[in-house]
Amino acid sequence: MLRDPAETAGMTHTDFINHQPSLQQELDELLKPEGRKNLPPLTVAVDMDGNDTIMLVDSPAKAGYISHHLEPEYIGQLPAMRLPLPEFRNGTYRAFRVEGHSMSPTLHDGSVVLCRFVDLEMDKIKSTYVHVVVTHEGIVTKRVITNVDASSTLTLRSDNKEFTSYPVNMRDVQELWCVVASLNFQMPAPRKNPTKQLYSFELEEMRNRLEILWKNYTGQ
Repeated sequence: MLRDPAETAGMTHTDFINHQPSLQQELDELLKPEGRKNLPPLTVAVDMDGNDTIMLVDSPAKAGYISHHLEPEYIGQLPAMRLPLPEFRNGTYRAFRVEGHSMSPTLHDGSVVLCRFVDLEMDKIKSTYVHVVVTHEGIVTKRVITNVDASSTLTLRSDNKEFTSYPVNMRDVQELWCVVASLNFQMPAPRKNPTKQLYSFELEEMRNRLEILWKNYTGQ
């Protein structure tokens, strides 16, 4: 079930239509040096009880999401889930699949990140936090750095030092989601013979201490 944009805004359909910016207002906003044009309302899916659901944008759906993320029909076809946790009560959330190793060791290839929607305003962006950035060119998971000397530009940085940081203009960002949690599916394998390894460590430590005592006794 999809939430009607007018209902989300708390308006009647007539008020909602009249509330939309005029063509001149859109042009004025577009021509601002550091501004962004007004974006359509975010499409939110709800369950039968009217509770917001978290839509999952998996790897195969990423290409389509770039072009159709504002279409209610497309959003309604994405897999949905609910997390009855207090951390997900306030705000609009979406889940994305992580691809590649650019964010390791923080995030692994195949992990799923749970994100809160962020307004595209500099004072609303948490600098140095991990975000999912949706542009016309793709969907990436990076640390977002706000630039004081260039208010219309963000720097996208990887946790993996082998990947180079790069800038992105705010005008090219379609959506921004702040990562609040992650699901990791690459748990490390159990250690082989952990008890034996512990004994070996303790024996090595005792041997080092005996060597120090012997040197102090013999004066060598």
